Amino acid sequence: MLENRKNRTRDYWIVFGVLVAVYGLICIMTGMYPWSDRANVYNSYSLQARAWREGRLDLGQDYSYLELAIYGGKYFVSFPPFPSFIFYFLGWIFGEISLDSFVALASTTICAVYVMKILYKLGREHVPFWTLYLMVGSNLVFVSVNGWVWFIAQNLCFTLSIMAIYYAMEAEGGTSLFCWACSVGCRPFQVVYFPLLVWIIYEKHKEECPNDTIFTLVKKRWYWAFPTLAVAMVYMWLNYVRFGNIMEFGHNYLPEFTESELGQFHISYITTNWWSLVRLAEYNGESFSYCKFNGMAIWISMPIFLSYVWYLIYYIRKGKCKDYGLVALQVGLMILHGLLILSHKTLGGWQFGNRYFIDLLPFAFYTFLKVTPAKGDRLYNYQRYLFIFGGIVNLLGTIVTYNEWV
Repeated sequence: MLENRKNRTRDYWIVFGVLVAVYGLICIMTGMYPWSDRANVYNSYSLQARAWREGRLDLGQDYSYLELAIYGGKYFVSFPPFPSFIFYFLGWIFGEISLDSFVALASTTICAVYVMKILYKLGREHVPFWTLYLMVGSNLVFVSVNGWVWFIAQNLCFTLSIMAIYYAMEAEGGTSLFCWACSVGCRPFQVVYFPLLVWIIYEKHKEECPNDTIFTLVKKRWYWAFPTLAVAMVYMWLNYVRFGNIMEFGHNYLPEFTESELGQFHISYITTNWWSLVRLAEYNGESFSYCKFNGMAIWISMPIFLSYVWYLIYYIRKGKCKDYGLVALQVGLMILHGLLILSHKTLGGWQFGNRYFIDLLPFAFYTFLKVTPAKGDRLYNYQRYLFIFGGIVNLLGTIVTYNEWV
């Protein structure tokens, strides 16, 4: 037991040491220090939280550098509201200090802890490697280095999704679904993963009560729904009092969508966005363009997806898949989630990689861990090359993009 505790302490030091080194290098190379103006300039959520503390739902004025919803002659934050809840309470404690990037880094740290807890729970070897593969070897690096409005919501969503998975594995349904509801308030399409969380909770519950059906679980634990329903009611109330629609958080009132012929979502966008999802960097005869608008090849910025698809196919073909039901559900939900993203008018206006698809990673990572062997070095030996590739690509891509060198 003591040796196990020492090993885990060592693992935490390794992970946090690497994270400090990676984010420290990015800050040095880009000037994106968490206390700097640049790291906190696109602070829509902080501005919204301040307006709430002043008793106002709109921002009171236009901020030309932010994406704001214009409705009834007033200016509103056009993104789902959950991050502002954090800044609302922090504002009462710390005043009007810019905390956006500090919250972003805190979220990354918490995420690393919960990823490791999931890995320990599943009995995985090489815990620091798998943690860093997900967090440093993927596009998550780009969106978690600062508190910009477009990125901090994805950062918090990722962390909350990981937390939801962990608590589902512990059969703490109320906490899991609460974290999931908070993640939906960052990125609404996370709503599709509700069935998967219920599946994980139920599978854990059956270890103690093997004769219980899903309906028995609901009957016994109906009160788990209360925190989630409370969060949903707050979202709907905010949407209604601001835009007269419980399902509208403001994005449809951005000028780019109100002036669009087909609106924010349309099936015809899928074809164009699909090519943006897989395309390489473009060469114009003199230099490379990293496709900041609508992104570039997901398999370059997030090679862990390559691993997921490869090993999923491999273990199914070999008849070694541990849980076909879980895999079928997760793949179906991931396809649905991907199609919803692709049907959006854009895949993001300023980025390295293809950041919208970061939202798929937490649940894909969990299923990847469930499908592949927990022990043995063969998987690790193959994956470490993809980790090195993904880590270098995302570190360089993040530095290059924020410095606008291409």
